[in-house]
Amino acid sequence: MNTIKPFPTRLPSDLRSYLEDKANTNKRSLNNELVDRLEVTKVIETITHSDLREIINDILKLDSYKNELECTRNELIKLKDSYDSLKSELAKAFSLSGDTNEDIVRMKMERALNHITSGVEELRTIFPQKNNQ
Repeated sequence: MNTIKPFPTRLPSDLRSYLEDKANTNKRSLNNELVDRLEVTKVIETITHSDLREIINDILKLDSYKNELECTRNELIKLKDSYDSLKSELAKAFSLSGDTNEDIVRMKMERALNHITSGVEELRTIFPQKNNQ
């Protein structure tokens, strides 16, 4: 006596095509592909004690955080390059300065402070402060 009962199912055509392609790749029937995928889902949910959709949402959040981190890392690299450039300019300014070149030093320091201020403003847009209320 067969304990497996037929379960007719309607699938959107694009999903059916996708599953048929996967079944062909895995050298099995569409039914076996579906059963395998459902068993995998059951195992994942049993092990994690979470709904598969929750896990997928968490993965998507992590991917989003990864992208934000990469953008932040790129901004940090730009700021470091700007800092290194300013540091170099300041070193040149100080090497040129003497009693007669104080204006050059002051101008370079003002420029450096402007760059640093704009860098801090960029960081504030990347990491906005939260109001503690």
